[in-house]
Amino acid sequence: MRVLGVTLALGILFFSTAGRTVEPALAAGTPLVICNQTAGTLSDVAVGYHSTGVNDAPDSRILTGPFVSTGWVRILHGQCATFANPFNARYMFWWGAVAGGINAPGTVWNASGDQSFCIPNVYGATADMSSSFTFEDENVSQSACESGRANPRVGPNIWARVRKVDLEVNAQVNFDGN
Repeated sequence: MRVLGVTLALGILFFSTAGRTVEPALAAGTPLVICNQTAGTLSDVAVGYHSTGVNDAPDSRILTGPFVSTGWVRILHGQCATFANPFNARYMFWWGAVAGGINAPGTVWNASGDQSFCIPNVYGATADMSSSFTFEDENVSQSACESGRANPRVGPNIWARVRKVDLEVNAQVNFDGN
C-alpha cells in the first residue's frame, strides 16, 4: 500500500508539471567581501543591491527590481565579512562608519558616488547596532527614506551616499579608510 501511494504521488507530480517549463531557481551570485584594513573597527556596515525586476532576463546580471538595503555588521581590524548576493547582481553597494583608528572615533565615513540608500538613524542614541534591518520601500527616494520607519529617539532615517562595487571586476573591498 505504501509503494502504491508513493507511485501515485510521483505520477501526479509528473502529470501536473508536464507541458510546462519549470525555471530553475537562480543560484546566488558572487558574494561581496569587505575587509577592514583600518586600525579601528568598521562598524555599522550596510549593503544594498537591486533585486530581480519583472522585465529582467533570467540570466541578467544588471538588475532593475526593487532596491534592498540591509545591515548592520561590525568588522574588526584585520577581519573580513562576506555579504550574500541573493539575486546574482553584478553590482552591490556598501556604507560604513569607522570607529577609532585613522578617523576620529565614531566618524561617519561618507562615500563618493551618485548612489544612495536608506539606513536607520541610530546616531546619538544608545542603540544596539547588532540589531539588523532590511529596507525595500524606503529606498524608492530620499523622501520615502526619511518619512519611513523612523527611530523615535533620534529622528528620521538617513539617505546615505554609498560605494558601488562591480563584483565581476573585484568582489573584495580592502577598506583602508579612503
